[in-house]
This record gives sequence, structure tokens and C-alpha cells, in this order.
Amino acid sequence: MKRNFLFLTLLLLFGTLRLAAQTLTGTVRAGEGGLPGANVIIVGTNLGTVTDQNGAYKLTGLPVGKTITVRFSEVGFRQQDELLSLKSGEAKTLDITLAEDNRTLDEVVVTGLSIDAKAKELGTSRAGINSSTIESLPAPSVENALVGRLAGVEAFSTDGAPGGGFRFRIRGANSISNASDPLLIVDGIIMDNANRNALTGAAGGGNGTGSATFGMQNGTRGLGALNPEDIESIEVLKGAAAASLYGSRAAAGVIVVKTKNGKGKLSVDYGLDMGSTEVARNVPLYKKDWTATEIDQWTGLINPTKTIYRDADIAAYKTNPLRDYTMEPFRQGTFSRHTIRLQGGTKKFGYYVSGNIQNTTGHIKGTDFKTKGGLVSLNAQPISGLTVKVNLNYQDADRNQVASGTPGFFVPNRWAVDATAMPFMAYDTQPNSSTATDIGAVKNSVTGIKTPDDYARFGKNTLSTRLTASGNINYKILSNLSLDVNAGIDKSESTGGILYPVGLVTLFPTGRFDPDREEISQKTLTLGLNHSWKINDKMYLKSAVGTQYDENERFYDYTRWQTLTAGKDPRDTASYTAPQRPQFFQVQPIVRTLGIYFNETFGLNEKLFINIGGRLDRSTSFVEQFFFYPRASVSYQITPKIRFRSAFGMSGTQPQPYLSTLTFRNVAGGYNGSGASYVPNNPPNDGLKPETQREIEVGFDGSILNERVTFELTYYNKQFKDLLLNSIINPALNFGLVNGIRNVGTMYNRGFEFTLGTDLIRTKDMLWNLRFTGFTLDNKVTSMPEPKTPLPGGIDNIVQIREGYPISGIWSGNPVTLSPENAGRTYLGTTLPKFEGNISTSVSYKGLELGALLGGKSGYYKYNQTARDLANPTKRMHASYWNLPTAELTPFFTNQANWVQKADFLKLRQLNLSYTVPKALLVNRNAGRTKFIKKLNVGLVGSNLITWSKYNGGYDVEAETNGATAGNAAWAWTRGIDSWDAGMPRTYTLSFNIGF
Repeated sequence: MKRNFLFLTLLLLFGTLRLAAQTLTGTVRAGEGGLPGANVIIVGTNLGTVTDQNGAYKLTGLPVGKTITVRFSEVGFRQQDELLSLKSGEAKTLDITLAEDNRTLDEVVVTGLSIDAKAKELGTSRAGINSSTIESLPAPSVENALVGRLAGVEAFSTDGAPGGGFRFRIRGANSISNASDPLLIVDGIIMDNANRNALTGAAGGGNGTGSATFGMQNGTRGLGALNPEDIESIEVLKGAAAASLYGSRAAAGVIVVKTKNGKGKLSVDYGLDMGSTEVARNVPLYKKDWTATEIDQWTGLINPTKTIYRDADIAAYKTNPLRDYTMEPFRQGTFSRHTIRLQGGTKKFGYYVSGNIQNTTGHIKGTDFKTKGGLVSLNAQPISGLTVKVNLNYQDADRNQVASGTPGFFVPNRWAVDATAMPFMAYDTQPNSSTATDIGAVKNSVTGIKTPDDYARFGKNTLSTRLTASGNINYKILSNLSLDVNAGIDKSESTGGILYPVGLVTLFPTGRFDPDREEISQKTLTLGLNHSWKINDKMYLKSAVGTQYDENERFYDYTRWQTLTAGKDPRDTASYTAPQRPQFFQVQPIVRTLGIYFNETFGLNEKLFINIGGRLDRSTSFVEQFFFYPRASVSYQITPKIRFRSAFGMSGTQPQPYLSTLTFRNVAGGYNGSGASYVPNNPPNDGLKPETQREIEVGFDGSILNERVTFELTYYNKQFKDLLLNSIINPALNFGLVNGIRNVGTMYNRGFEFTLGTDLIRTKDMLWNLRFTGFTLDNKVTSMPEPKTPLPGGIDNIVQIREGYPISGIWSGNPVTLSPENAGRTYLGTTLPKFEGNISTSVSYKGLELGALLGGKSGYYKYNQTARDLANPTKRMHASYWNLPTAELTPFFTNQANWVQKADFLKLRQLNLSYTVPKALLVNRNAGRTKFIKKLNVGLVGSNLITWSKYNGGYDVEAETNGATAGNAAWAWTRGIDSWDAGMPRTYTLSFNIGF
């Protein structure tokens, strides 16, 4: 008996050893690198594992002699199954590349609030990208990764200078008098995301003080404060139906960012991104080639009496080398970013620590941007049911800018206005201050200006710091009840100064220095309860209720110093001798908002899902009462992979601070208000409300053919009411004021969004996918206050808001000086693209990946002020019109309709190539262990490479002079004006990533 028992024991032991001998190893990849945390299981067994930080996995004890299914899956990627069989004692290697899938119906959606929701439960469309996409497209800022990749999201840059912000328009313009930039949520807290272009004081250009505007923001921006390599995912809530739980701050949409957490074994990664930037193209209509005969003809037309251009000048012009002055303000820019990341953890504790240094020399002369910062993310489970997370993100920035925007101090614009810089003219090299007597030189009307480089000395330096701290506590009170607490602060401080050198600008011949300081503090506190109830095997109910308090406080201080003492430091305020310091300005608005939200999700048979919820909001920026923003949606899964959805929701836009309060302005007096007199500035408005958006969206999405084909189609209809517009009021009741901001306007945005993706080839070694995204926009302002006076904006009032037409429509005048309301003005079209479409593709084979993004916009117009400046009869730089007789050119020049063009374009937005060294090449086979290097990747990315368009304006077809929030509310909505703006540069980036 003992002998039989021993024999049986040995037999079982031998079988166990035989079973354990079968081994499967490999790497799960996503994009350019390994995918940590991916699930690898053997279907039908309890065998499984999770990939490590480098995407590597190992399974042992696999069955022998039969076909098994190995399933690879991870949230945000398409599940992939592979069939294989193993012989006794066999070891196999199986490497897999998972394709990104933003449409996974079982994926948990990150909303920024403490609400547990899966994609299939929501009745709204989704848009987002994950870390693999961001890391595969290294660029100076994370905004670049969003350009052209999300249906319904228009992302564009205007000035193109380093450190400048992008504009985001989600499903069109969402306000007239307020900003249309979306709310930004990072790790559950609100981050200040305002782009302050020409708000007040030194930042203002349209304030009549002669100040210039500087870039898109004097300091760092929301997304710009984050290192792209620290971001785990970005989710965009596109409309009121999705964003209503953020109430009165969400009409422009919400961008929700989640940063990375540490997990798994200790790993150290180093990344280097470096590259160059250059202006996308030259000005196509600037005449660069001139013959001696044409020079004679030009001087005869522009100065027949030869009082300006003398015989000696003309003779010199014919021998001078030709120069393209429109390209003189630019140079080859460079940038580099070093990032080091340390991460790891156990089941109870995780850590992620990163640091980065970035140095950018702008392609516009006089601009640069230097930053250093880092992220510390800690998460712990000290006791069962309790999770604690803490995030600290810091950025220190040093930015130099040259002026841009109104009144046109950007170098190419100023040079075009002040100088007649023909290609056959030479730089003025004479020591005297006048260009009138210098033979063959550029004739400049501004004393002290001899080359475009002189304008680069007229700029602003800004030093800024930003600290974002957030903490989250989640406690599971019961198995189906949890408490979520999220608190944080986003605090930034910037100091800077605009310098007007002596003699550089006619308006300030004795010099001027405008130092300013800004402090912003954004605080957020969110408390939430989540409860789930399984009613029976077919039905469940999930409930969420919570409250959110946020507070935004801004302090701004600006002083002007004039009359610089010769030889003194222009940045030392003691060097100025003016008896007064006019334009001293301070502002300290504080906006507090309290919201109460709830949401109920009912599920039936894992097919039908109904959501009902809403938010109550009260804020110091509007009347003292709560406003309710409801939401409701239905999602029905026709099959496990296809669903139909419909949603309704409301959200709002808060008025600017103090619009409901009587305020005063200073009309006289000196420094610090001495001797000042004050008059009413803004009338009281006891009925001021937030602007309101109601949205309905209907659509379907899903996948077929084993997720080889994914698709989405959405129709949205956004109706706006209570838009804030300047209206006529009774002066007898409003302290003598005849105009005031009131809730009087209505507008709509509606259109379609679609996405179609397919895996053309999907094998264990190769993946080739193709993705189409597109969206349409139909916009119209449906009512305005009486009388129906147009709201003008832009250069020479070329764009206007009129009832019955799109916002920022082009209304041309002949001549250009026609008043905005003149019946002679003609509507020529919208400046908002009616369609944007993009095609992306990616091919990966054994670690080698090639990708491309092709995109374009159509159905809109631009006012080509750049070309109009070239055709000025006193300049005659335009390649097509330089030789027209004055009697013919002058009326042509003054007719705005001649400078309105269709702006349709197609652009090769990105082209990327990368190679990830296979893990097998990093293994020391002799030692039987992995080498010190665990991951190695090299990539090359080009952006904004080629443009095909009949539009022949300035440096970039997407460049726009406005489109940002301005001090004059009438300019916040303006689009479609091309006036010498640099636009997005062409960028080349080389990336190198190594993991240890």
C-alpha cells in the first residue's frame, strides 16, 4: 500500500513538473513602448498575469498538446486573442501590439467628479486620447497632440510663439461676450485656464493707451503647465449633455486630465525630446523678384517727382542684392526637453516622481521659453477600503515675447506699416537717425528703426511659477457605499515688464517701462457619495450625490514709468524721471461658486441604461439665487458591441466679475489715485444670470468584425439663450449710463460628428489601422437686443455679429471706412469652418511604427489683411497688383470685398516614425538575465509639414489675429482675420526614451 501511494505521489509530482515546464513570455506594446498593467489570461482557465512597467509578462504551467486562447486586454485598447499550442517543456515568446480604442463600452469614464460610470451607461459621445498617443507624438506642449484628432474639437494656435496658448472651440463658439475656452479639470480639481490677451493695463492693446498686446497669455497656461509625458489620459466632455454636472461653468465644454500613478516594480525612465521650428511658409504674394525695368516702373508709379526715391536711390536699387523682408523677423528655432521618471510600488503604496527641463528658442526673433518643473504622485491604501492620493505639480517659467495683436506691434505687421521695405532696398547702415538721406536704404517712418530686428528689442519678459496640489480620499463605508473627497489648489504668480526702448516707438520717444504682476489662486473642494444597489440579476441602480465649491481669485497690478534717464538701466524704475506714473491699475476679482449635483443610473439586462441627474449652482458672478442644470440620457446596446444613445442637458457660462454691481472708473488723477475723479462705469443689474445652453444629441457607436471596424455618428443641437450683450438702458435709472450688459441674445450651434476606424491588418507581428474623424458646424445668432445694431469687431469692422447670421460673419464695406451699420456693407460668408475632417493612419511591425495625420477645414472665409497691406498704393509690394495705375489700384485697395478669400485647406499635420528595440535584443542570454536597459525607443515627428490651399495670405493658413478673450468684450468672438500673424510653425522633433 505504501509502495503504491509513493508511486502515485511521484507520478503526480512528475506531472506537475511536466505541466509547469511550459512557458509563455513576451511584451505587450502600445504605440512606441511597452504597455504596463495589461491583462494576459488563458481563456477557460485560472491562469493569468499583468504586464510589468515595461510591458513584459510571463506565464508558466500552460496546458500541453492542445490549442489555447491567450487574451490580451487593457482599458482604452482593443482586446486581442491569439491561438497557440505548446509541446511538453516548450517555451514560446509572443509579442503583441494593442490598438488604441477610445470606444470601449466597458471602460470606466473619467469625468473629474466622484461618479462611477462606464462608457456603455452614458448616452453621450466621447472624445479622448491616452498616454500612448501623447508619448508617440513628442512636441513642445501637450496641446499639439489634440490638433486634428478629436471629432468636434477645433484646436488652433494664433501667434505660434513658444509658451503661447492654443485655442479650443468645442462644437463651435459658445459665447459672445465671454470666453469660449473649455473648463479644465486636472486630477479632480479646476485649473485656471484663462488666456489673457489684452485684458487690462499693460496687457491691453485696444485701450487707447498705445500699449501693445503680447502673445496669447502673459505667463503659463492650463495644459501648458503639464509635461506631456506625465499625462495618463485626456477626456473631453463636448456638450451640455455630457458636461451639465459642472453647471454654470461648462457651456464651452470640459477637458478632464488624469496624470500618471505609480505601480509595479521600480523603474526609471529618461526621455529626451529635441527639435527645431521654422515659419510654415513665406508670404506668397510678396513680390520678391525685380528687374531693373520693373524698379523704374515702380518708382515712377509710387514717386513720380522723385522727392523720396532719387536717381541715386534708384541706381542703388538696381545693384542691391534682393532680400525677402517678410522673412527677416524669423529664424530657425530650437527646443529641447529632458524628462526623468521614477515609479513603482506595492499593493499598498505607489509612487510616481518626474522632473523636466525645457528650453525653447522661438522661430520668431526675440522670443524664447524656458521651463523646469515636475510631478509627484503618491497613492496608498493604509487600511482596507481606504485609498489616499496626493499629487503635486510644479512649473517655473521664463518667457520672452515680442508684441503682437492690436494695434499691430508684431514685427512683420509693424515693419509693413512703418517701412516701405522692397526686396531691392538695403538695410540702413548709416549712423544717423534718419533714413531719408541714406542712399538705397529702406525708408522707414519711425526714428531709430533701421531693420526688423530693432522691433525685437520692443518686448516683454515674464517670470512665472505655478503650483498645483490636489488630494483625494476614497473610503468604502460599505461594500456598495463609498465616500469621495477631493481638494486642491492651483496657484500661480507672474511678474514681467514691457520695455519700450528710447527712440524706438514714436509714441514714446523718451522710453517707457510697464512692469506688472499677477497672482491667481484657484481652489476646489468636492465631496461625493456613491451608492450601488443590485435590485436583482437583471436590474441595478447606481446613485451619486455631492457638492463642489470653487473659488477663483485674481490680483493684477500694473504701473507705467516714463522718460528714461540717458545711460540708465531701462528695467530699473528709479531710472525714470516723469513726475507722475499714469495708468496705475489694480484689480482683484474674486468669484466663488457653490454647486450641488446628483446622478442616477439605472441598468437593465446590461443592455438598457438610463441616466437622470443635474446640478444646482450659485455664484458671486451673478444674481443671488441657484440655477438648475438638468441632464438625462438613454443608452441601449443593440448587441454587446453596438449601441444607440440619446441625451439632453443644460449648462451655463458665468458672467465676468462685477457685471451685476455698480462700478466706477477713474477719469483723472495721478499715481495711486491721487487727485482722481470717478464716474459710473458699469450699471447695476439685479437680474444678471449666467448664459444658458440647452443641448440634445443623438447617435450610435460600436464595433464589428471582432473590433476590426469601429464607428460613431452623432447629431448635436445646442441652443443658447440669455447671451450677454450690450443693450440700451434707461439712464435715469442707471446713474446716467445709456448702455449696459444684459441677458438678451440667443444663438444655436448644430451639426454632425463621425468617426470611422479600421484595422486593415492585424497579426501578432503587424498592425495597420486607419481612422477618419470629422464634424460639421452650422451657427447662427437668432436674436439681438433692440435696436438691431450690428456688433462690430476686427480690423475696420470687417467681422460683425448680426441677427440671422453666423457669429463673426464677414461684412465688407466699399470703401473700407463705411460705418459698421451702413446698408452698403455686404455679407460675404462665415469665418467659422463648416467642416473639419482628419485622416490618421499607423503601421507597426516588430517595433517599427510609421504614422501620419492628414487634416483640413472647409466652408469658411478669411479677411486677407496681409495681402491688402502689400497692395497699399503707397507700398506696391503685391506680386499681382504692384503695377496697376493709381486710379485703378486705390479703389481696388479700399474695397474690402477684394480681400476676402475662401480659406479651405488640406494639411499634412503630422508624420511620425519610431522604433522600439525588441526585448529579445536587450536580453543577456549568457547570463540568463535582462540587461540593465529594459526599454529603448527612438522616434522622429514632423508637424505642420505641407499645406495645400488656394488661400494665399500670410505665414500659415490657420493663423488668426483674434479669437482670444480681449479687454474689449466685442473682440472676444472675432475670427477669420489674417494680419501678419505667424501661426503654427513647422516643427521637427527627435525623441529618445530609455528605461532602466
